[in-house]
Amino acid sequence: MTGQVSRLEDRAFAALRIPARSAKPRDHGLTIVADRGIGTRGQADLLEVGADFVDWVKICSASPRLYTPQLMRRKIGDYAAADVRVFVAGDGFELGIAQGVMRELYAEAAALGCAGVEVASAQVVLALEEKVRLVNLATEQGLLAFAEVGKKGQADHRAHSGWMLKQVETLLDAGAYRVLVQGEGINEDVNEIDETLLLDLVARFDPKVLIFQAKDERARRWFIEHLGPDTNLDIEARDLVPLELARRGLAKRGLTGLVAGSAEGLG
Repeated sequence: MTGQVSRLEDRAFAALRIPARSAKPRDHGLTIVADRGIGTRGQADLLEVGADFVDWVKICSASPRLYTPQLMRRKIGDYAAADVRVFVAGDGFELGIAQGVMRELYAEAAALGCAGVEVASAQVVLALEEKVRLVNLATEQGLLAFAEVGKKGQADHRAHSGWMLKQVETLLDAGAYRVLVQGEGINEDVNEIDETLLLDLVARFDPKVLIFQAKDERARRWFIEHLGPDTNLDIEARDLVPLELARRGLAKRGLTGLVAGSAEGLG
C-alpha cells in the first residue's frame, strides 16, 4: 500500500471491521472503469457511489466522436472534480492510426483535459516499433500512455508468451505509464484462464505496471485470489461495487480473507 489507507470508517455500519486498502491517490490497486456512453446524470450516479474506488475512467468505443467538445470537457471536468483521471481509448483511436492523424488526436485529447491515451492495436495490425512511436508521441503531448498488448479474437496466446513479454518490456522501456493486457483469449471468452501466461507476466514484471482486463466475475476472482486485492483491473462500470467488495474480502460468493470469531475475540 502507498500513502494513507482506508478502512471506510466514515461509511455505514462501521462496526463491521474489514481489511484496509490504500486510499487515493494510489499507484497500484488501480480500478479503471470503462465509460461507453455514460450520460452526465449516469456519471454523477457512478461518482456518488464510487468516486473513492475509481482511479481512472477510459472513455472508449469511439463514443467521443459523437460528443461536442463542450460535453467532453464537462465529462472530464466532472471526473476530475472527483479525483478521477480520464484517458481515451477504443476503436476511434485505432481508426486514427490507419488515417495518420494521431498527432492531431493526441493534441486534442490533451486540450480537452485528458490525462492519458491508450495506445492499442487490438483490432488493427501495428508493428511494435509503431507502438513505441505512438507512446513517444503521446508523451510529447504531456499525456500518459496506456500501451495495450494482446489482440481481440485471438484464442490462444500460449505459443506467443515470449513475444508478449517482449512487447511489455519494450513498451515500458519506451515510457509507457502502464501496460494493459487485453483479456480476450487469455481470461475472457475462454474455457480456461491461461494461468501460465498471466503468471509469466507477473513473474517478469512488477504487477504495479500491468493492468488486466477483468470483464467477468470469474476473471476478477482469479486475479484477486492469485495476485492479491491490489491488482490493477480494468472493468465495466456495472462491476465497480462488486469489485471493491471483493478487494476488501467481501466477495459475492462468501467472505474471503476474513476470520469470524466471538465478540470478545473481535473486540
